[in-house]
Amino acid sequence: MSGEYYANQYSFFSGMLVSVVGDSGKSGYLNKEGNLVIPCKYRFARPFVKGWASVEPAKKKKQTIYIDPQRNKLKIQGSKQGDVVMGSSFNQEGKALIAYYGDDNAVIDTEGKVVRKYDRNGDFVPIRAYDFSIDESGKDFKPDPFSQLRFDS
Repeated sequence: MSGEYYANQYSFFSGMLVSVVGDSGKSGYLNKEGNLVIPCKYRFARPFVKGWASVEPAKKKKQTIYIDPQRNKLKIQGSKQGDVVMGSSFNQEGKALIAYYGDDNAVIDTEGKVVRKYDRNGDFVPIRAYDFSIDESGKDFKPDPFSQLRFDS
């Protein structure tokens, strides 16, 4: 496939691929040779970390899925298709923060297993969005403790 592609906010190679935006305004992935290997059909495409990328299908409103470089989907424990509305990239420990419809959050591992659920009663330390953030180099991001952050995948 040929065409013009533009860098998005995650314009660094991860897992031998880089996410790009095509002429259609949708996102996909190029390999290091510049070939489009995952078509531009996603509303948003985050980098591959630990073998998985968090993407938002263009045809689905407020849905996030995880794909591998062969476009296989990660099955998330206890969820049905469309349940996950937002999902971070995996951090270097292989954990990702997901949000479900209804404002519930959980942490999953690279096998899709829920390893921690958000507890509204405060029995656990709150899930901190920056624990699931990576910087442009693909390394975990650790802010200074006084910085104000919001979860933005």
